[in-house]
Amino acid sequence: VDVFFGPCCDYAAAPVGRQIHFWELPMLTAGAIARDFSLGKHPSRGNDDFDQMTRVGASVNSLVDFLLEIMLEFKWRRVKQVYDPAGQNSIGERVCHIMSDGIHYGLQDQVLIPDLEQDYEKFEHVEEILEKLALEIGDWA
Repeated sequence: VDVFFGPCCDYAAAPVGRQIHFWELPMLTAGAIARDFSLGKHPSRGNDDFDQMTRVGASVNSLVDFLLEIMLEFKWRRVKQVYDPAGQNSIGERVCHIMSDGIHYGLQDQVLIPDLEQDYEKFEHVEEILEKLALEIGDWA
């Protein structure tokens, strides 16, 4: 094998991505959207598990960059994430959890907005959203 194409699913890409590090083989994927896949790409972050992986599609990292640009433009400083960890499972297993986790930690690590406040609310059941909306979001806003 000279190169791996895929896998796209984060949960399948993770073990392959870790193993190719030892085999010194490249991996190209349109998936592997989670923020964790880029953490080893920066020397200051230590972990280089995925140094042989190249993601050719959008990722949570690019989404965080986009959100930061919008927040800077409108001078937004307070963020509240609302998500269902099992939402959009037709796209991929726990994709909403992966996206929300990446956004949360990506915003936490950013330095462009030093006074950023963020909070998130996880809803396991859709019925909870309306029930807690006023309490969790109304009071915080």
